[in-house]
Amino acid sequence: VPMWSYSNNSSDKENLSKMLEDLRYEADFHNIPYDGAVMAVDDYKIAESMGRTDKYFRHSKAYKYEDELFETVLTDIEWNTSKTGLINPVAIFEPVDLNGAITTRATLHNITYIKDMMLGIGDRIRVYRSNMVIPKVHDSIDKSGNFNIPSKCPICGQPTRIIKENDSEVLMCENPGCKGKLFGRLIHAASRNALDIENLSESTIEKFINLGWLNSIKDIYYLSDHENEMKSIEGFGKKSVEKLLLSINKSRNTSLERFVYSLSIPLIGKSASKDI
Repeated sequence: VPMWSYSNNSSDKENLSKMLEDLRYEADFHNIPYDGAVMAVDDYKIAESMGRTDKYFRHSKAYKYEDELFETVLTDIEWNTSKTGLINPVAIFEPVDLNGAITTRATLHNITYIKDMMLGIGDRIRVYRSNMVIPKVHDSIDKSGNFNIPSKCPICGQPTRIIKENDSEVLMCENPGCKGKLFGRLIHAASRNALDIENLSESTIEKFINLGWLNSIKDIYYLSDHENEMKSIEGFGKKSVEKLLLSINKSRNTSLERFVYSLSIPLIGKSASKDI
């Protein structure tokens, strides 16, 4: 982390905005990722005497730089079904360089978010990297409102429904047998903070769903029934199959907290699972 020190006099205080911009210039020049700066009292005794609240020290103050906006063109809105049945919109736009990261996609959160921006396919839009990491759409320049809400789930083809959630409109697939939901639930179940099945990748899960071997989390523990068939699949050698089955067997020894979290129960996340 780069640090610059300035003397504590009135002229420095008057030039605070210039100092912050100088710091930003140095970070850009040295290609250091950042999203803000921290101003701190550099006298230890004085800093200690200032105390702290429950959330922060009084001897420091954070300053967030305004996000730099980049113009591009929205070419499509992609809709993806999650493990809960929520169908999430994603902006697809012409490639744009966001401070060294060539980007073509950004989340749009929900239907209300799109409507409030009056976003439309073909619009000129402005995008940025939130906290210098996450790509986001800032606004639409043209505000055409030219977009369609899918009437059918992009995965299972069953009807969708718009519902209100926390004062926002969201799109849902209510088909309990939707493969998109199943795919999301199985990825979550195999993830590091859940059952932690090391060699069960997203592409493998998708393959096994299409083969009809996975229809629930429980089916993961019956994949050994398909061991010989697995070895005949392209990309699956004897060693990789053995590693996968070993990882699955190892995951049987887990905690109740991880097991509850792995089930993708609505509103039961990592913290709630631990509390339960």
